[in-house]
Amino acid sequence: MIFMITENLCNGCDLCCRKYKIYLFPNEAKAIARNLHLNYREFVNQYLDYYFELFPYQPNMKTDFLGIVLDKKRYFLFLCLALKQKSNHCVFLKNKQCAIYNSRPLICRLFPEFKFYGEKFDFCKLDKQARNADDPRIFYPLFTKYIKEIKHNRLENVWKYLPEYTENNSCLIINGKKQKLSAEFLRILRPNL
Repeated sequence: MIFMITENLCNGCDLCCRKYKIYLFPNEAKAIARNLHLNYREFVNQYLDYYFELFPYQPNMKTDFLGIVLDKKRYFLFLCLALKQKSNHCVFLKNKQCAIYNSRPLICRLFPEFKFYGEKFDFCKLDKQARNADDPRIFYPLFTKYIKEIKHNRLENVWKYLPEYTENNSCLIINGKKQKLSAEFLRILRPNL
């Protein structure tokens, strides 16, 4: 079943392009690169950042990760690349319009239909019609396939090309808050860095 919205309530506020990092899968990056007439490596270096987020498995425990006290839940680390941001919005947001609309990532296509862990998008009228991420029919098969690929093949083998690391092109999200991502942490994931 494809999610159906019966009326177009989007008022074009563009806040969804401003409030969130937009992560994508390798095939989506390739499609956007083709749309922009760039080679894949050039696109990765010019438009993508490292994006890592810890997602909880279980509630009500405490632990320490990189000096940050966490609820001691079981976490898994989501490793991916995300579209760069410029002036606190997606780099492809131009004059309140998506410059890559025809090849935009799935997470954008599903907004606000797909949400993690009780997220609320109070600014969005469409949020009242949205379903939670518990409905696994569209995004989760891709998400779990991607996680398995990363686990078995490592980040650099799944993406083929990765951007050069700088302090400005990486983001670690823990409990919904952005943390500084060090080169040492990234070397755990990319030993050749």
